[in-house]
Amino acid sequence: MYSIATFQQLMKGLPRSAFDKAVKQHGADKYRKHFKSWHHLITMIYAQLSATPSLRALETSFNAHASHHYHLGTALLKRSTLADANEIRSDAVFSDIAKWLMTQA
Repeated sequence: MYSIATFQQLMKGLPRSAFDKAVKQHGADKYRKHFKSWHHLITMIYAQLSATPSLRALETSFNAHASHHYHLGTALLKRSTLADANEIRSDAVFSDIAKWLMTQA
């Protein structure tokens, strides 16, 4: 499993400004008060890299590193919030970011 420190180094390849531009362009955080698109992205990348098999396991492992959340720009995770976001939030922002990252590679 990846540690949060390694994860922070990995995330340096994605400037927050590029992500925020895509979020603003699609209005993805409109009417969202707590679980913003950045937190959603960080959580889903962490889940993928750590090969977390379920939302319950993701919640436990991600929240175990609470001291690093400030540096990642996130907060504690609740699996019901993540499940709702996965169901409701459009994938347009994440698609744009994937395309942007591919052009950088």
